[in-house]
Amino acid sequence: MNTNRMGVKILSICDHRSINFTRELLLQQNGYDVVSISSTVPLCTVRIRTFHIAVICHSVSQNRAEGISLELHNCNPSIRVVRLSAIPAKTSIVFDVECEAFAGPAALLQALELLVHVDHYLAPAVGM
Repeated sequence: MNTNRMGVKILSICDHRSINFTRELLLQQNGYDVVSISSTVPLCTVRIRTFHIAVICHSVSQNRAEGISLELHNCNPSIRVVRLSAIPAKTSIVFDVECEAFAGPAALLQALELLVHVDHYLAPAVGM
């Protein structure tokens, strides 16, 4: 296991229960600390500050995903947001990284590894 991942807290936002379950399992097996929620759950400002990365599933509508990303950044300016999309945009002002949802788990893990590496273990989350 890559020790750079230890302590990295990920908020997984997904509206499909089985996808959410398998993604959470994948991330935990790869050393990440994961909390999963539906996009309909109100975001708690204090709790958002404890996460390093948020992953927003393709099961969340584009408009809702953009609103969530903006809300996450307002609560926690240092959080990185990964959007899984059926057709990723070439550039985005709302998401830090966009991944093709159907490229398989390796694409998501690679995006997360890039964020962890670029941020040198990310900024410490509040309340850890």
